[in-house]
Amino acid sequence: MNTSGKSCLVHRKYRDCFEILALILEFARNIYVSKFFLIKNIGTNSRHIKKYLDMLVQKGLLEISYKNGRVLYKTNEKGLVFLRHYGILKEMLGMETNNLLIVTKAVLPLKEERGTRLNT
Repeated sequence: MNTSGKSCLVHRKYRDCFEILALILEFARNIYVSKFFLIKNIGTNSRHIKKYLDMLVQKGLLEISYKNGRVLYKTNEKGLVFLRHYGILKEMLGMETNNLLIVTKAVLPLKEERGTRLNT
């Protein structure tokens, strides 16, 4: 992530729901982040980000923590699985892969791959 204070994403006018969900999960992958941080770095507004955060929390992809009266979000294991599948689907379709999502491929194996070795 960019620490210079500027958003590290190019703000595109049209993004689908899955892209925004994946961006939220990616930004919250290793640290707890605030709603304001996500708004600033994803390039959306408070109403939209709330809708996506509520969905991710409800589906069990984000965990919530409270610190100094602030709500913070962090991607959990189920969210990492979502990111991995999202990256795989984009590759299969030949779509450009966001640099943030490339690193998620090696983060967590699929459930059926855990503890098994693939014969290749």
